[in-house]
Amino acid sequence: MRFILKEIEAGNEKVKISVKDKKLIQLLIQDGRASISELSKKIGISKPAVVQKIKSLQDKNILLSPVLYSNVKIEDKPTYFIQISTGLGYNTKENASELLSIEGIAGVLWWNGEYNLSLLVFTENIQELIEKIEKKFEIKKYRLLRAVNNWFHPPYVFSDVPDKDIGFSKNNPKIDELDRKILKILYDDSRKSILEISSELKSAPITIKKRIVEMKKSGAIISFSNYINFWACGREVISILMQIKGRSNLDNTIKKFLSFPQTGNIWELEDEWNLNVILWVSNQKEVNDILEKINREIKGITNSEVYVLASLKGK
Repeated sequence: MRFILKEIEAGNEKVKISVKDKKLIQLLIQDGRASISELSKKIGISKPAVVQKIKSLQDKNILLSPVLYSNVKIEDKPTYFIQISTGLGYNTKENASELLSIEGIAGVLWWNGEYNLSLLVFTENIQELIEKIEKKFEIKKYRLLRAVNNWFHPPYVFSDVPDKDIGFSKNNPKIDELDRKILKILYDDSRKSILEISSELKSAPITIKKRIVEMKKSGAIISFSNYINFWACGREVISILMQIKGRSNLDNTIKKFLSFPQTGNIWELEDEWNLNVILWVSNQKEVNDILEKINREIKGITNSEVYVLASLKGK
């Protein structure tokens, strides 16, 4: 995944959104490559009206960038989360752009919690990157988490569209050089058309379309979605970091979280803290209810931490 986002932060007032706009937003969360024709039929409005609504929601900073979620290393570089406890006075707005100027850092997320800064990083030399960060500001302490697998459930923000059921599966998809080139293009612009990709790669459109379909079946492409301003839509984003003992317990936890409509991203980590789950919720009670069900039904959970997202910026 990649954050191609304007900077957004908590505190944005909830925006009044029409029923048809809610349908459009939820459909794009569930399928960021849905065509204008598909959206028109499902919402029950004309294609020009769909185009106008998309532009209006983008102008209001509600509908943000489309995104590709993949289960293969597109850049052939490991994925890390660096959790940092910063010193006092480190300003989120002033320093996010400075951090993003460091090669390898793709996202800057600020949380309410002990580890108040989290960086999404793609790099082959993590220690060198950490040294570059330390030149920017004082790090009180940090925690390094390497991602080894991920799942995505389209968060259920608006009930005007049925929730999309996502079953738990594990696979190790294989891709060739053409697949990788297609993914790199979609990684930068997941709504780029088949014809545009075909022209760029000098390959037949039917071949490009077939490869995308095959990558969806194999799990190389997890999902196409669309970022939204969750705060403007009345949602908070919660990160739950967990320590779970036992492979079967870990798998059962992932499966259970995928059954909750509030779940977004799930990351399996190569660390003592081996699972990170992102929830989109409307209130604290939802978080408490989910954690109560998880702790009641799943064995092997030895520790957990909960963080609330305050702001984020990506490139």
